[in-house]
Amino acid sequence: MWVFLLKSKISEQLDYFFIINPIAGKTRPAEAAEKIHRVFRAQEVNYSIQQSTYPGEAIDLARKASQKGTEVVVAVGGDGTVNEVVNGIEGSPVKLGVIPSGTGNDFAYSFNIPDDIAEACRILLAGKTRMIDLGQVNDRKFINLVGVGFDGAVAEMTNRRSKIFRGSLMYVISVLRKLVTYRPLELKIGLDGEFFRMSPMLMAVGIGKSYGGGFKIVPDAVQDDGLFDICIIDRVNPVEAIPYLVGGLRGTHLGLKKTEIYRAKTVSIEAPKPLPYHIEGEVFHDDRLEFSLIQGGIEVIVGDI
Repeated sequence: MWVFLLKSKISEQLDYFFIINPIAGKTRPAEAAEKIHRVFRAQEVNYSIQQSTYPGEAIDLARKASQKGTEVVVAVGGDGTVNEVVNGIEGSPVKLGVIPSGTGNDFAYSFNIPDDIAEACRILLAGKTRMIDLGQVNDRKFINLVGVGFDGAVAEMTNRRSKIFRGSLMYVISVLRKLVTYRPLELKIGLDGEFFRMSPMLMAVGIGKSYGGGFKIVPDAVQDDGLFDICIIDRVNPVEAIPYLVGGLRGTHLGLKKTEIYRAKTVSIEAPKPLPYHIEGEVFHDDRLEFSLIQGGIEVIVGDI
């Protein structure tokens, strides 16, 4: 059966519960719901669709669904929507499903989940899964990447700006604007208990490989190896930054002299004042970040990989 819910409560156990982010950008909520319905109505499964109405609501919706024994909770949106759903189902046996329809869909694309809704639904029904690592920074879970400092400032600007441009193009525009004004802070960085100080332009801590609509910031990351991949790019001026920007699109910045790549199970960052950072596109500000990792902490429905 199919139910399109707007503000009602989840009242029964479901096989699939879809949470649609209405401002993710690629498809109108009613259109997305109808496409999901078209594929699922012929299936002998219970499913329901609900639209979130404010930032953060997907966390509560996903948590309620998990408490009701839902088998799969599906994020219909971008990486930010996926992150909210993850924070709602973490610690439960619920499987994560994704239909990518946001500005940035790096997590879904890394598992060969297309943005064609009908095809993504067929992947959900096929039910092929993979256990991947689950990260935590302070009190927030994540499954792809966290960008700190310059990267956080870029994400903050990207989120504020018009959604006329999508993905990598919007990210590049924000990068170019921030290169002129951003001033790195000196950070105390800890990797598995080994500490050093530096003033990096950019620092990314990842489980996945890319963010920002295709920037391959840690292209060798493996989502189930029990380690974070950490990219640190030292201070660069706007002219020096160009090859790093181009290299990020191609994943070739690793060979540049101011790029350092590390792997660690725990990461800590201390700053002299709150600095911006983004968790899968959502921006926060803190002066101390503590990262930890749960190997195989979440089960994800994936495409053929």
